[in-house]
Amino acid sequence: MSKRCFGRGGWVLVAAVLTGMGSHPLWALTHDEKALFEAASFGDAGAVAALIAKGVSPRVMTEYGVTPLMFAAESGDLETIKRLLAAGADLQARCADGRTALFFAIEAGNFDAAVFLIHAGSNVNIKSRSGVTPLSLAVLRGHHELIGLLLARGAYPDNADRNGVTPLMTAAAAGDLRAVELLVNAGADMDLRDRRGMAAIHFAARNGRLHVVHWLVDHGVRVDVVDDEGQTPLMIAASRGHLHTAEFLVHRGANINHQDIEGWTPLFAAVDGGHLKLAQWLVANGAVPSMRARNGENSLVIAQRRGHEEIVAWLKTILKSP
Repeated sequence: MSKRCFGRGGWVLVAAVLTGMGSHPLWALTHDEKALFEAASFGDAGAVAALIAKGVSPRVMTEYGVTPLMFAAESGDLETIKRLLAAGADLQARCADGRTALFFAIEAGNFDAAVFLIHAGSNVNIKSRSGVTPLSLAVLRGHHELIGLLLARGAYPDNADRNGVTPLMTAAAAGDLRAVELLVNAGADMDLRDRRGMAAIHFAARNGRLHVVHWLVDHGVRVDVVDDEGQTPLMIAASRGHLHTAEFLVHRGANINHQDIEGWTPLFAAVDGGHLKLAQWLVANGAVPSMRARNGENSLVIAQRRGHEEIVAWLKTILKSP
C-alpha cells in the first residue's frame, strides 16, 4: 500500500484503509473509531454525534493522516461537517499527500461543503505535495463561484504546481474564459511560464481555444512569445491542426516563418501532424516550404518520413520536385 490518501468511494472500498490491509498497516483503530470514519463517509450526522458523545475523538486519523472530516467533506454532508468541527476536528489537518478536507470537498464536486469549509477558515493557499492548490482544483472543476470566493479569501492567483503550471494556464487550456477573466482581474500574471517555458497562450493555442487566445492577445500578450524550445503559439496550434487559431495569430502579427531551436517552422509542424488544409493555408499566406531545419530537412522530407502521402504529393507540385 503506497503512502497516499484515500477517498471513501463507498465503505467496501475504504475497508482496506480502516482495517490496515496491505504491506504497511494503518494505526490500530478501535471499533468505535472505525465506526466514526464510516459514519462520516456516508454523511450520517446522527451517528457521528453519538460516537463523539461516547468519547471518540474527531481528530482520530489513519497512519496516512486521513481524518473523518476529510471523509465528511468528500461525502458533502454539511451537518456531519459541522458536528465534527464543533467537536474539535482539525480543519487544517493534512493527509500524507498534503491535502486537507477542502481538497476532498472540491475534488468530489461538493461545492457547498467547500464553501462552508472556506468560510470556516480553511487555508486557501495550502499546497498538496504535488503543488496543487484549492484554487487550481476549482479551476479544473470550472466552478466560477468557488474560484471567485477563493480569490476573495486571499488565494494567490499565480500559485503554480510542481511543473510550474498556474491556475491561469489550466483555465486557458480548458478554454474557460470566465475563469481566465476572474484570475487576471485578481492579478494573475499572463506572462508566467511553466517548467517548459510555456505561457498561458501556449496552453490555449495547443488546445485550439481561439476565444481565449483572442482575449489574451487583446489584453497585451505577445503573439510570438516562445517557450524553452523556441516554439510560438502559432507553431503549437499548427502542430495540432487548429486552423482558425493559426489564422488569428497570423492576422495579429505572428511570424509565419519563425524557426524554433531545431529550425522548425509552423509549416513543418503542420506537415508533421498531417494537417494538409492548414499547411496549404500557411503556404498561401507566406510560409516558405523550401526552408530547412538545422538537420537539413525541409517540409517535403518531413512529410515523406511521416508517410503523409497527400501532403507529399502537394508539396512536390509546389516545390517542383521530381
